[in-house]
Amino acid sequence: MREALPLFLFFLSLLFLLFLEPETVQIREVDTYGKVYRVCGVLFPVKELERGCIYTLSDGEIEMKAVAFFGRCMAGYVCMYVRLEEYRGEPELVILEYA
Repeated sequence: MREALPLFLFFLSLLFLLFLEPETVQIREVDTYGKVYRVCGVLFPVKELERGCIYTLSDGEIEMKAVAFFGRCMAGYVCMYVRLEEYRGEPELVILEYA
């Protein structure tokens, strides 16, 4: 019985990833505050923070402010998990993790 528990947890986590992972959307489709999305685009660093970076994220059609509170500034095409938040009355994407 004890040997089956790790296998069960593995399959449970696999099902979680398959069914609950957000699908990749365009920036224009990100419209619900607090919801997690997966988006891809080009990051352009605007300002380096003590911990993280402020970016402009572009998918070729739309640009939007994005911020990461981890790591160092980087530039280039990347897919990421983001959450739409509001900062000083303006929408911004908070980068949660790079995919």
